[in-house]
Amino acid sequence: MRHLLFTMTLIAFIAPARAETSATSEFLRWPEDRQTAYVAGVLQGVSYLMSNYDKAGYQRWGACVQAQSLEATVVDVLRLLKENPNESSTPVPWAVVKAISRHC
Repeated sequence: MRHLLFTMTLIAFIAPARAETSATSEFLRWPEDRQTAYVAGVLQGVSYLMSNYDKAGYQRWGACVQAQSLEATVVDVLRLLKENPNESSTPVPWAVVKAISRHC
């Protein structure tokens, strides 16, 4: 579990440069399919990191993430961004990690 938390925190800080320049308001204006693709990309990044550093935790985490639809995760991310617009210097990756960590 400690590795999971570390990995999820790590992805929020090492997300692609695009994540750091994507302000909350910009992300909220994107079309739904682009938001979904971005969230899926963050989840793939976390998945890649976990598969290399915590194989046992990766299987449990992957099953948990897949139990909730990507669309439901995007809805959670949007809600978190609207409720906490200035919570992080990388708001979108932070919201993805926060949304997933609430149920996984």
